[in-house]
Amino acid sequence: GDTPSSLPLRWTSSDDMAWTSVLPGYGQSSPVIWGDLVVLTSIDGPEKETGIVICLDKQTGEVRWKKEIKTAAGAKNNSYVSRAAPTPIIDSNRITALFEGGNLLSLDHQGNVLWQRNLVDDFGEIKARHGLSASLEQNRDTVFVWIERENEPYVLAVAKEDGTDRWKVPGL
Repeated sequence: GDTPSSLPLRWTSSDDMAWTSVLPGYGQSSPVIWGDLVVLTSIDGPEKETGIVICLDKQTGEVRWKKEIKTAAGAKNNSYVSRAAPTPIIDSNRITALFEGGNLLSLDHQGNVLWQRNLVDDFGEIKARHGLSASLEQNRDTVFVWIERENEPYVLAVAKEDGTDRWKVPGL
């Protein structure tokens, strides 16, 4: 397996890379890895109306599956506002992703949706000058979501199993 000392510190040529992959849409999230899966998020469309979760094979870079969802709230796709910036989380059973339009969803490792929520419907509009960028956090059974909106920001804890609220507190 990969260890920190076996990974390159600089990539100066194509010889330093095992593979590259052209991804759909535009994404600013970091990849997350579990076993032989690499998972990323991206956004597509002039109003960022399509959220994408994509899974690649770690050894080959081949697309294993891609899940597209209609985002809860669109906004003009431009370089001043984040585009699929929150990094997803992964564990042995699921992948959980957050899109700035307010979509929070969990998928199994095969790309099947386990549960999905619309945080705009649940808690109101997410208006932020530069969009959402806070990545999800997790522990064994809970996903932590930081919604850094201009008015009434909040931190939400949801059950990994079914996406139900555990608690919600005001953000600062």
